[in-house]
Amino acid sequence: MTGPLSLRYVLDAPQPQSHLLEVELTVTSPEGPLPSPLVLFLPTWAPGSYLIREYARHVEGVEASDGGGRARAARKVRKNAWSVEHDGARRLTVRYRVYAGEVSVRTNHVDPTHRFWNGPATYLVPEPCLERGLRAAVQPLLPPGWSAGTSLPRGPDGAFVADDLDTLMDAPFECGPMTPRSFEVHGRRHDVYVWANRHAGSIDWERLTLDSRRLVETEAALLAGDRPAGEALPYDRYAFLWQVSPRSRGGLEHGESCALLVSPTMFQTRGGYLDVLSLVAHEFLHLWNVKRIRPAGLASLDYERENHTRLLWWFEGGTSYFDWRVLRLAWLATPREYADHLAGELARLADTPGGRVHALADASFDAWIKAYRPDENALNSTVSYYLKGEVVCALLDLEIRSRSQGLRSLDDVMRHLWWEHGHPGLPVAEDGMGEVIARSTGVRVDDLLERWVERPGEVDAGPTLALVGLR
Repeated sequence: MTGPLSLRYVLDAPQPQSHLLEVELTVTSPEGPLPSPLVLFLPTWAPGSYLIREYARHVEGVEASDGGGRARAARKVRKNAWSVEHDGARRLTVRYRVYAGEVSVRTNHVDPTHRFWNGPATYLVPEPCLERGLRAAVQPLLPPGWSAGTSLPRGPDGAFVADDLDTLMDAPFECGPMTPRSFEVHGRRHDVYVWANRHAGSIDWERLTLDSRRLVETEAALLAGDRPAGEALPYDRYAFLWQVSPRSRGGLEHGESCALLVSPTMFQTRGGYLDVLSLVAHEFLHLWNVKRIRPAGLASLDYERENHTRLLWWFEGGTSYFDWRVLRLAWLATPREYADHLAGELARLADTPGGRVHALADASFDAWIKAYRPDENALNSTVSYYLKGEVVCALLDLEIRSRSQGLRSLDDVMRHLWWEHGHPGLPVAEDGMGEVIARSTGVRVDDLLERWVERPGEVDAGPTLALVGLR
């Protein structure tokens, strides 16, 4: 095995009305020839979205040439992989097109007004990079007056650079004729990029930017605990990538950015705006809870196959619990709004009979085949690890507070996970949340985890709510 391969991606959309993204990838070996045949694969899923999405179905026109400009056949060898034969070349160029017609945080969208793409849905990767590593440069070719929003830093030649596969795949791009807004928290810069098309004038972006700053400050303080809040921010720069499109809502977390998709109508009501803020709080909190604090099942990612974990009830459901808690801590939601939200989640869970037959941990494991593929029987056969996970975490928080005489809470659990697991890079054991809670709070809740997480059944919230005078 020799050194990392050098990859350079040049992306253009000369006919954006066709929704086609043209990609040119140049692969260079720093020493010696490239392997022949050179196999290149496209990921089948995007981290944070647990479904095999078969991104290769959008790839067309794959062709290759060597360093001398001679054409080399690119032959498909798997559903998501192509093989290029050559005669000891040290450099190969592969060109292909990607159809980008879906407005989503998980896929790609290109039209005359903007270009948004995700790494897993876009970048072919030489298989030798899985062992040898890579050094990647990404160069968008944009119309005059356009900007590129991403978390990747720029290299000396102006291209955006990534030093490993995970970083390359974890940095989506939002490009368009936009002027980013910026704010600073604890010495870290936060850039806000917006594609709103004709809806831009109907949204108070100044207010949203200020509220986003409050959420960043609140979450940093939450994770820091007794430490200076800035020590909890594990990045130098963070990017919020916004898309505004009718009848849309979604978010996808990344290590130093997040992609956010909302409908313009969400800004027209108080409830809709709180939903927008909860989305910001949720995706930002993920930079700790799942991107750096990882379950063992997601510790080392396989981009071509399912990566199972039984802990999505914590990493998604727990994040859902904290997103509204953070709104309250930041004084962006009133006590009544917070209580009404929790009451609504309890009511929704009570109306989900699937929880009686599908355990929460099993729902986490089955995300790949159930959560993103609901059918007419889903309500009766499964339960959302977002919804039930949020409710369970809310109840665990009350139980921990009660059993510790108010000295400890779920905040201590999150901080422990960050400083003892995420910060040093130690995965959380798939059966380890009970021990994590015990170590961080001095309270054992194994009985509750067995009842609410490991076994199917309804959650009887009454006794726990009664601990704080609620019903």
